[in-house]
Amino acid sequence: FKTKLILLHYDRDTNNNRLNSILKEALAKGEILPIEYAQIIDRHYQNYTNKQLYWTWFINNNGNPNLSEQEIEQVLKLREDIGIFYSKFWFENIKGHWILKNEFIF
Repeated sequence: FKTKLILLHYDRDTNNNRLNSILKEALAKGEILPIEYAQIIDRHYQNYTNKQLYWTWFINNNGNPNLSEQEIEQVLKLREDIGIFYSKFWFENIKGHWILKNEFIF
């Protein structure tokens, strides 16, 4: 758990250049769960680009991303590629903030 927190908050690697290969290897070896991999990647992308790759990080500070059906299908495929199956996600506006909601099995 402590290692995940350190990786999650390693904000110098905002575009995942340093961590991506390390995380992929840990995922392949079963040392981290698919959801942990996705959340670390997404948090860094969210902070750097205001978008996410797997859409697993819980908040979107920049309004409703209005993803198209094609974009949603692409996200679900990316999730399956790393081991997150039968997932879905949606956004809810709660008190003026767009919150990402997720359901998944990994």
